[in-house]
Amino acid sequence: MTPQEIAIVQRTYRTLEPHSGLFAQALYDRLFSDNPNVSLMFEKSIEEQSMQFRVMLFTAVNGISRSEELKPALRNLGQRHVSYGVRPGDFIAFESALLWALERFLGDDFTPEVRHAWKAFYGFICSSMLEGVNRQAALSWERASFPEGKW
Repeated sequence: MTPQEIAIVQRTYRTLEPHSGLFAQALYDRLFSDNPNVSLMFEKSIEEQSMQFRVMLFTAVNGISRSEELKPALRNLGQRHVSYGVRPGDFIAFESALLWALERFLGDDFTPEVRHAWKAFYGFICSSMLEGVNRQAALSWERASFPEGKW
């Protein structure tokens, strides 16, 4: 991400932060209404899931200027999402819900430039998480193919 994109994401996030609970609720409502199968992956209440998302988003927005330090946490998050049943295509559905919620909550401030910056931000998050997804898949395959750790 460019420094300008980082600044845009951080600035617009500060606008969203006081409404983060409603923002997260709207995002998940949209995600589940457009993708009912995704809602089946969630064992936690929507309130609990919303809180976890808000913490993750806060951490990612505030850590994006130190992206290399943020990547390991995002890879671990991706690995955990494998056990929830998340598939790589589900990241696209989440992006759609995220952009919809951003547009709804930012209104006229959701300019093409802001949209582009958030897409870049989400792209970074996704690529880092997918590294974790792929690592977890490789570990699972290795365990299934070589149960005793022998080649």
